[in-house]
Amino acid sequence: GADVIICVDVSDPLAPADSIRTLLDVLDQSISFRTTASTEEQRRLCDVIIEPDIEGLSAIAFDRAAEWIARGEAAARAALPQIRALAGDARARGSRHVPLVRIDSTYVDELVLEGLQLASGHSVARALDLEVPGWVTREEVDRAIGSAYSSGLFASVTYRLDGAQRGDSLVSALAIRFQEEKRDRLGFSFRYETRYKASILMSTTLRNLLQYGSVTRLDMRLGQQIQVGGQYFRRSGPGNALSLGARAEWSEAPLDFFEDGRRVAELRVDVVNLSGFVGMALGNTALAGVLLKGEYAHNRATITADTFDEKDTFYSVAALVRADTYDRAAFPSRGFGLLLKSEWADRSVGSGHSFSHNVLDADLYLPIHRHASLIFRATLGSSSGGDDLPTHYLFFLGGSSPYFVFPDRQFPFFGLETHERRGRHVQSFQFGVQVEFAERLFAILRLNAGDTPEHWDFDPDRYLVGYGLTLGVRTPFGPITTTIAETTLAEWPDLSVDLGYQF
Repeated sequence: GADVIICVDVSDPLAPADSIRTLLDVLDQSISFRTTASTEEQRRLCDVIIEPDIEGLSAIAFDRAAEWIARGEAAARAALPQIRALAGDARARGSRHVPLVRIDSTYVDELVLEGLQLASGHSVARALDLEVPGWVTREEVDRAIGSAYSSGLFASVTYRLDGAQRGDSLVSALAIRFQEEKRDRLGFSFRYETRYKASILMSTTLRNLLQYGSVTRLDMRLGQQIQVGGQYFRRSGPGNALSLGARAEWSEAPLDFFEDGRRVAELRVDVVNLSGFVGMALGNTALAGVLLKGEYAHNRATITADTFDEKDTFYSVAALVRADTYDRAAFPSRGFGLLLKSEWADRSVGSGHSFSHNVLDADLYLPIHRHASLIFRATLGSSSGGDDLPTHYLFFLGGSSPYFVFPDRQFPFFGLETHERRGRHVQSFQFGVQVEFAERLFAILRLNAGDTPEHWDFDPDRYLVGYGLTLGVRTPFGPITTTIAETTLAEWPDLSVDLGYQF
């Protein structure tokens, strides 16, 4: 509120009784009585009242504007001493703080849903969960809008408050406009990395192909790592997190085997699997549920003195949680990623193997400055089954790039060659600092420590320690990075180059 209120009164005073002689004078005095009462009420709120001399000046005397201004200025200057005194007094006693009344809700008579063509208006209104007619807060509207958008069924969701005419009455309406997500997509990406050289990815995403709310996706990755697959995924509808999915996939990829830091064999792994999923989609960023899978795998040695040929068929069930809240795909500054998976196979149900495979892989980007973030990552994995564990289910550490063909068992480790460490268990921890030192230019320093022990126990003294320094640039075609990494400062580091988005 204001500390000092200065008012200007240019109203005409009431006329003396002996001056009222005509009907027009009576009407004018009647009007003046009403305005005078209002003026007196307002004058009581004023600290200073400036009253210019308006004697002889008519309210419609527009040709005498200069005289109006002169009289007003004279009256204002005459009030200056009083104004200065009040200003000094206000500074001495401090400001008067008048609390503002926060309007935290508004009354809504009706809810109007716009733009819906495929989705049921009834199911959308139920998912919004707004009690209309009634008082609605901004937080409730934001929650409802966020819930609708996170269903993945809408490209955008916006709202506005409107007035609507209903008969002779004007009612308030909350209008929510939906733009349904109907766009199909065709994607193409190229990638180069030091170990696997060039790869290309072609992807097609089709929405609402088999049923409203469904997403059908076809992917084909070509290169030293090959992956061809199709996936169907469907959410039950707005406000319903229940999700169903199915996937068929064929993958072929090399696995490097090392002894004493030297590569001694390369295993080619061919995997065909069919899987079904039922679970809950937690917005657009997380998924949790149960995965049923049947898999055929053929592992064969291509670079070794001994012949190795292994064929496996098994069925498994897995509990799965995935999350991804990164603010961008390349060089994220905030957000976290999570993979939590526990998989079991048992011969008693017809599977060709009995084993368990459990993994937790979590990383966090924590901003500490506008252009700097801390990086934390922890990877823990354990398996059982002895010789019954399929070879491609071993844990592997090494290389500076993430792996997407077998992401639940192959993990990067700065200072090691790709797949240089392997075992039935994995323990790996990483800490780093990422700095954007110029627009789109990044430097990342990371330290990691870990091992792939044959028996599960925590023994940090056994851990191998490595470091990696990455320089990168974000381009419209994907990130370009150069990384040097080693396990000791006494040796010349290995150099690796990465071009394009990771897949």
